[in-house]
Amino acid sequence: DANDIKVTFFVNGYNYSNLEKDEIAKAKLRRAVELGCEIGNHSYSHPYFHNLTPEQRTYQLEHNANLIEEACGVYPNIFRAPGGIFPLGMPESEDYFYIYWNADGEDWKYKSENDPQALAQRYLNLIGSGSIVLFHDIYSNSVDAAIIVMNTLKAQGYRFVTVSELLDLRNKVPDGTIYTSQYGTRNYM
Repeated sequence: DANDIKVTFFVNGYNYSNLEKDEIAKAKLRRAVELGCEIGNHSYSHPYFHNLTPEQRTYQLEHNANLIEEACGVYPNIFRAPGGIFPLGMPESEDYFYIYWNADGEDWKYKSENDPQALAQRYLNLIGSGSIVLFHDIYSNSVDAAIIVMNTLKAQGYRFVTVSELLDLRNKVPDGTIYTSQYGTRNYM
């Protein structure tokens, strides 16, 4: 907010403070949308999709998308699979662009540490122009590191955009491509 930086949040309904019942979580999503951020689908309860049946995967996507839309008025059309694991044969739904990342400082491994500067440096060593960066906003160390990273990159002249802006998805139709950065894709179809 203070830095006028737009990002994409991939939300899972159950783990995001139980989006079905938590008014604070809903208000956070509405605020993110008001600020120009993008909301993506990250499943309802964060299961690894390769362990699910097609019907279970569809439920995870549709149930969570409906909760997100109810919370903030936006039906997401981008999806990041938990763990980044996209099973062969995905998608069951052609309503989504599938997003991976190419800059992961593995912040979840350092969630209990209190050294955001060291974590930020891990990310800064990975990020380049056109990167899709993976941070988890549920860990305070990660949030603090993300702020350091954003301030550092902004001072270096980087511009921050949502995933859909980065990949210019506005006039595209989902086709099974998994986007990994502005310059890279993988196709499992």
